[in-house]
Amino acid sequence: ETGGGNAAPIYEQIAKEIFKGKPPTPFRIPPGLRMVRFSYEGGTIDEVFKPNTEPGSEGYMVTPLSARVRWQRPRDFMPPRTHVFLRIDLGGEPWFADVGVGSMSMPGVIRFAENLEQTTPLESRRIIRDEARLFHQSWFEAAWHDVYEFTGEEMLPIDRELANWFTSAHPQSHFRNRLMVARVTATGRVSLLNNELTIRPQEGPAVK
Repeated sequence: ETGGGNAAPIYEQIAKEIFKGKPPTPFRIPPGLRMVRFSYEGGTIDEVFKPNTEPGSEGYMVTPLSARVRWQRPRDFMPPRTHVFLRIDLGGEPWFADVGVGSMSMPGVIRFAENLEQTTPLESRRIIRDEARLFHQSWFEAAWHDVYEFTGEEMLPIDRELANWFTSAHPQSHFRNRLMVARVTATGRVSLLNNELTIRPQEGPAVK
């Protein structure tokens, strides 16, 4: 709990009695400030700021989005929605960034655009749509492979907390029953799954 969250209900009850029967007074913005509406934890907030101090004034906005990891999983399997990646709005254009998908982690950012093949320092990436679902895919060994699926929904703090607990503590989480290590190099990827070492060069098939 925050101080404001604890104090607000108390003030609300007092204010209802103090201002009972009195006409509402429109909020007056102090001189030199401006009212800004911005997104916050799945909703919107109207708040007063000094110029150039409001959210996004630094030139970009970052929104955590949720996803279901599909790497090496068939489309008919439903994995838990525990993954988080970032949408970055910069200069009026959305970008896509992620560093946490193990052996399929992105070596660079891509534009948040559908049906656009984009190069990265290692392999090409793209985002495609299948009805309401979007799929982040990677190109290697002459085929596109699903990395994860998402809808574009923001991952709120409470959802991240639950996802973190599941991946780190639930007995069915593969993070609890498998050893996984991955590294991106200048020439490809190296990953370890339990006792199996895989070297995936930038060009050509993987070597185990």
